[in-house]
Amino acid sequence: MSVRLPLRRSRNEVASAEDNGTNDESLYQHLFEASNLSEAIPLMQKDPDMIKYEASVDNYELLSVIGRGLYSTAVVSLVKHIPSGHRLAVRRTNLEACSGNFEQVQHEIFVVRQLRHENVIPYFCTLVKGSELWAVMPLLTYGSVRDILNTHFPSGLPEHAVAFILKDLLAALHYIHTRGYIHRSVKASHLLLSSKGKVMLSGFRYCCSVIESGRWRPKIHTFP
Repeated sequence: MSVRLPLRRSRNEVASAEDNGTNDESLYQHLFEASNLSEAIPLMQKDPDMIKYEASVDNYELLSVIGRGLYSTAVVSLVKHIPSGHRLAVRRTNLEACSGNFEQVQHEIFVVRQLRHENVIPYFCTLVKGSELWAVMPLLTYGSVRDILNTHFPSGLPEHAVAFILKDLLAALHYIHTRGYIHRSVKASHLLLSSKGKVMLSGFRYCCSVIESGRWRPKIHTFP
C-alpha cells in the first residue's frame, strides 16, 4: 500500500495558497497531514510508560549535524527534546531538493510507522519545518556498522562481533517478513548500533510489500 503526496504544487494549490496568503511551511504541512503520515499506524500496543515526543518544532533544540544521507538531500542532526532533556536524532529531508526521491521518503515513513520491533529503527514522530521533513528517532551513539568499519576495523570486524550483529539483523528481517515486507537494501550503513550493543535496521526507502490484494506475490518485478 502506498500513499501519494505530490512534491510539486498543482496550479490550483498554488492559486489557493496565493489567495489565502499561505506560506511554504503551511502548504507543506497541509500536504503532509493530508497524506496521513502525521499519525502512527500502530500494529502493536505501545508501552504506556514511553515518553511522548510531540510533533512540534518548538520542543526540539538543534545541537549539531552528525551525519548525511539520501543523496545529500538529508542531514541527521543531534537534538535535545526540551520537555524531557533527552538527546535524540532527527533526519531532516529537504523536500525541494529530493524531487526524484520524494516518493521513496514518503514510502519509508509510511512503512516504518507500521513496524514496532526492538531491532527496527522507530520514528517517534514526523513533522514539517519550512521545506524540511523531520523524522525524530532514537540517538544510536555508535553510528552505523559502516562507520565502525571505516574508523576502527578497516580489515573487517572480529567474528564474534559479526555474530552479534547478524543475530539482531536476522531478528529484524524475520519480523518485517512476517509483516509482509522485504527490505531490499541491507548493508552496513543501514545497521545502526546503540551504546549497549543493540543493532537496529534502518533504510526502508526501498522496502517492498509482498502482499497484493490479500495474497502473497510470487514475483516482484521492481528493483531498488
